[in-house]
Amino acid sequence: MSLTCPGCNRVLAFRSGAGTRLVCPACRTVVRRPPAVPGGPARALPVPEDMTPLRTGATGRHDGRAFTVTGRLRYTFKKGYQNWWALDFGNGSAGWLVEAYGDYAVVQPAALRTTAPAMVGTKPGKTHRFGDGAPYRVTTLDKNTGIRLEGELPGPGDETTGFHQVELAGETGDLLVAQVHAGTRTLVYAGRRVAYSDLQLQQLRDLHEWT
Repeated sequence: MSLTCPGCNRVLAFRSGAGTRLVCPACRTVVRRPPAVPGGPARALPVPEDMTPLRTGATGRHDGRAFTVTGRLRYTFKKGYQNWWALDFGNGSAGWLVEAYGDYAVVQPAALRTTAPAMVGTKPGKTHRFGDGAPYRVTTLDKNTGIRLEGELPGPGDETTGFHQVELAGETGDLLVAQVHAGTRTLVYAGRRVAYSDLQLQQLRDLHEWT
């Protein structure tokens, strides 16, 4: 799907069936599919250099499925930052490769019910039950302080800052991430931690870029 950037008139194209918004590489206007609501398009601040080997256009595999990295959300928290790399698995299927403090996880949106007050008021070590009742233990609590983005991204397109993030670990190595927005709306992602080498990543940044 091709469209014109409202900020600079550059012709842009969504390459992923799951993409809902992309950042114009020329003027950094955030272009949405369908078009943005009245009020004008937003502009994305550049993502700071963080020496990651990943980049938009990188490819890899997870659980036997090939993926392409189409973009990134850079979440800044009180305790640090995380890169959420958008993964296009093809056929409209998308996910996220979470890169945080040298660890990696692949997650996808999950239709699991939880209450926002329960997540905001939780504590490390506390157990919560979701879906089929499997227990998950809280490992990390943090609050978002900023968001930057690049490339093409899936999902609802909410770049609202200030949400609370809760990470929970299951008994079999699986992972849940709950993002509580405005104290009422919670987005839940499910997946598991992965080893960097298992992702079979290709088309990464050249090491000479770091020197």
